[in-house]
Amino acid sequence: MKRTAVIRAFANGGEAVGNLEDGKTVFVRGAVPGETVEVEILQEKQRYSRARLVSVINSSGCRIASDCPHFPACPGCSYRHVPYQTELEWKQKQLEYMARDYPDIKFDPPVGAKSRNHWRNKLTLHISNGVCGLISDDNYTVTPVKSCLLAVPEINELIKHADLSKNFRPTWRYTRQDGAMLLKENKDSRVLTEELENHGTFKVNADAFFQTNNAMADKLVSRTVELVKASGKKRLYELYCGAGVFSAACLEKIPYLEAEAVEITASSIIRARTNAAMRGVSGRCRFFAGDAGKFFEKCSPEKGKFLLLTDPPRTGMDKTAINSIKKHLPEKIIYISCAADTLVRDIRALSEHYRPVEMTVFDMFPGTAHFEVLTVLELI
Repeated sequence: MKRTAVIRAFANGGEAVGNLEDGKTVFVRGAVPGETVEVEILQEKQRYSRARLVSVINSSGCRIASDCPHFPACPGCSYRHVPYQTELEWKQKQLEYMARDYPDIKFDPPVGAKSRNHWRNKLTLHISNGVCGLISDDNYTVTPVKSCLLAVPEINELIKHADLSKNFRPTWRYTRQDGAMLLKENKDSRVLTEELENHGTFKVNADAFFQTNNAMADKLVSRTVELVKASGKKRLYELYCGAGVFSAACLEKIPYLEAEAVEITASSIIRARTNAAMRGVSGRCRFFAGDAGKFFEKCSPEKGKFLLLTDPPRTGMDKTAINSIKKHLPEKIIYISCAADTLVRDIRALSEHYRPVEMTVFDMFPGTAHFEVLTVLELI
């Protein structure tokens, strides 16, 4: 059944959101705020509907032609049909709306990428019944993708030669020193060398987390180093440290700093120690394998003499980590998040003791619905 909708915004998650003729909220991929569109309802919920864009009745002046033949059927991108500056503006609006309960926050201008294209150094697709691509919004259909504009060219070259004879989820990864490769399906024990322009090389596990956009990661690390240095603190605790990139970079740039950091994956801690050794800072840091919250809970930091840095996964910090922060009460927290919704949830959980004073969007994932946020929280 076809309906008419008036589009008013880009929602967090990248879909356009508007209202049907009867006022019901509708989400539709590929529309632009300010447009009147014809849609086909795909999913009916009590409070909202999801729909497919059929045609544009009244077009927005912001609409541009998509440079990707897979858009909007492929759910990998959300903003291919508007200028990049418009994308940044909406990501900023989404963050400010989610943090609307904190009116005193200083929102810095978003830090954008040089290009929407060819930044992704890691890509996972789905191969099902001889089709290679991304799972569509129905969570079932595979949208064919022969080449992804987000991925670096070296990964796209490997996609051409993907084995379509079996059903699996291939993951390709690329580094400048190691080239492009298909990761092993279970555990890939290879050690790769990643590189950030202003912070040198880092050893990482092939199957472990590393930011998918090296250029933007370099900007995020640089800003973090600036904030740690500006704090004047001589001790840094880092939760969810991964391969120790932030701690190692801070220790290298701040000669008086000492650090302790924790990561749940033991193999990543081995890499973190290597990255510290490569910079000659091993004597000023200790890396631990374990649960972030339990680790910090057992620490004995001198009150007011340390800074906390946390970079949790998309799910945010768990209750143990939150409670350990409430126990030790660092004067300042630098919270790096790839999911603004769980970030705001965690800020709310800490609001008895902390207030967010600064937030910055780092567009780590241009073209897509996602973005990174760097937040500074201060003790009340």
